[in-house]
Amino acid sequence: MPHHLAFFSQVRIRGPKGAFRVEMQRESQKDRTILCKYEPTEPGDYRIEVKWSGEHVPGSPFVVMIFDTQEELARFLQVQF
Repeated sequence: MPHHLAFFSQVRIRGPKGAFRVEMQRESQKDRTILCKYEPTEPGDYRIEVKWSGEHVPGSPFVVMIFDTQEELARFLQVQF
């Protein structure tokens, strides 16, 4: 992670098999937007922690559910709604 990003922001992702690599890239020097990319390798719950200057941003940690198939997602949505 570039030094100028490490001091201010931190993104950690944990999936079914532990910690996950996150690619971070600053959009521009003027903007405070940081693009983060990760590629989950298997279905399950992923916990995403986003911190700015050591403090969680509002809503962090986030939970993202990855499904193996569209059918599994559809079944989950039917039960939830």
